[in-house]
Amino acid sequence: MVADGGNEEIPFMQRFLDNMWLLLILSFAILAVSYVGWGILEALNVPSR
Repeated sequence: MVADGGNEEIPFMQRFLDNMWLLLILSFAILAVSYVGWGILEALNVPSR
């Protein structure tokens, strides 16, 4: 808490981590990228006949 009136700017990471919806979207994006990446790796590792 700031005693001199509170005119200091909130840091970017604090604003980012306080935004629940942005964190939810980020978590789904990370999940989707990792799942798709894993699927592509699995598809590339299927042995050919």
